Amino acid sequence: MANDLLAGRIGRTNFELRQGNITQITVDALVNSSNASLSVGGGVDSSIHRMGGPTILAQCQVIGGCPTGNAVITGAGDLTASYVIHAVPPIYSGKPEDFELLR
Repeated sequence: MANDLLAGRIGRTNFELRQGNITQITVDALVNSSNASLSVGGGVDSSIHRMGGPTILAQCQVIGGCPTGNAVITGAGDLTASYVIHAVPPIYSGKPEDFELLR
C-alpha cells in the first residue's frame, strides 16, 4: 500500500502525508484539485471520479461550481474515503491578479 512520508499534529488534528494511489486509501477525506465548474478534469481528478463512480459528479452538479480559492465537499461514492474536498486552485495566466488568487 502506501508509505508514510510524514505524520504530525496541528492543534487537535492528526495528519499523515502518504505516497500511493489516492483512490485506494481509507481516510476521512481526500483533497482534490478541481476546476471551477466541478466537472471531471484530467489526471487525479479523473481517477477520483472514475473510481468513485457517478455519485461524485452528480453531487458536484447539484453544487454547480466553486470559485477559485474556495472548496466544496461531496461524498466519496465508491471510494474507501468518506468525502472528497474539491479545492479550486488559480490557473496562472501572467496577470497581476494571479498572485491575489493564489494567496
